[in-house]
Amino acid sequence: MKRFMAGITMQKFKLLNIFLLIVLGATEVLASGPQCSDLFNNKVTDLQQYYNQKLSKKYKGLDFLLRNPDDFMAEMRQRFESQKKITPANPHAFDFSEMGLPALKLMRDGLLSQILVIGASKRFKGKLFKFEVEELELAEHYARMVLSEVETFLAQDQISYYDVLRISFFYTRAAGFGHMSVMHTPLQKLQLAFDRRLEGFRELSIQAEIEIYEKNQLNIFQPLQKSALKGYQEAEGPFIEAITNKSYLGAIIVPTGVAIDRDVLLRLLSRHDINISGLTRASLQADGFFRPPGDFWNHDLRHETAKYYEKYTYIKEHNLTKLQVEILYKQTDRWLAQFNAMISKIKDAELKYAIELVQFNVHHDSGLPMIPSVFLTKARLYNTVLFYISLIVGKEKSGLFSGIKNIIQGYRIVTQFWQLRLVEEQAMLNSF
Repeated sequence: MKRFMAGITMQKFKLLNIFLLIVLGATEVLASGPQCSDLFNNKVTDLQQYYNQKLSKKYKGLDFLLRNPDDFMAEMRQRFESQKKITPANPHAFDFSEMGLPALKLMRDGLLSQILVIGASKRFKGKLFKFEVEELELAEHYARMVLSEVETFLAQDQISYYDVLRISFFYTRAAGFGHMSVMHTPLQKLQLAFDRRLEGFRELSIQAEIEIYEKNQLNIFQPLQKSALKGYQEAEGPFIEAITNKSYLGAIIVPTGVAIDRDVLLRLLSRHDINISGLTRASLQADGFFRPPGDFWNHDLRHETAKYYEKYTYIKEHNLTKLQVEILYKQTDRWLAQFNAMISKIKDAELKYAIELVQFNVHHDSGLPMIPSVFLTKARLYNTVLFYISLIVGKEKSGLFSGIKNIIQGYRIVTQFWQLRLVEEQAMLNSF
């Protein structure tokens, strides 16, 4: 089994996932496709300001970030540089209270809920094995340790970026204990087992989790646990370096409990240095899997590593300066607005859905930036078709083949969209 999993590719896994859905008769889909948005149109004169105003109003918990992502990142870098003079050994200890305190409140609520659930389980200890009772005791102890730290920072009404990131990792591990046992179907458990191998996540004993916590170190991904996918392996190193570099704040992770949609994901797709990762209180459905809090956090970060790596690779290949990268950000915002304007004009609902699915799958799932040459050289139709089939089989919808026809047509439309803008990209690069 281990040998099989070590050699599996993403394409093989998707095919296997579809087979499992068919054989085991799954009746629910674990991730829905993106919904149509009419946020953007040709009348917008200042696209970035338009994005910022719309999204900051829609997502109140992220308004500090979304009202101007460029200013947000500039402010974080300024705080980093100032902190470097105070604590050169840990320049990431700069103030992050605007984003950190709301995240801490969600963690507090999630841990209190987890402690209640564990307490309820302990009432049946007469029916449990001794080792199960001991595991519950340790799980409660772990949750209370993390909760104590969360409440301390809330009482201080201030927290650093370093501590938010450090505690977020441990929160997701503590809050995720026991979630596998409440999953409804064997399929969900089997899917998650495959997913964990691919994304580099392993469920440890509570004692092992506590030992990692007591080291009081910053962890981006689970220590000593690597993804089985070559792409994730390649992306992880540059991403972690950008996050943890003590000389320059190359990228930042924003932990949040705010439920976001495709509009935020695509808005921040151009900003490879701003990365959002979700904090959840319970297991949630995402991109085809029912994920406990720890898996959800890890999954989001894997998406962000792909996004960062693909954009980082493009910038490196073209030797872009910081000023040129800013120009690229603005150009990708224009392309995104043009793309959404194109979608808004399509009357056929199924075709519109297909185009959005292609966009979502290529640019969010695969992390490919919205740049013509990147789409035309790296996007693959079969990836979107496989993703679509898994959604259809999971829902047991009819119209499978007519739907695939729409996906193929939608892919051609998206391809044509980027082909027409390839000359714009080349002109931009030639101007540098």
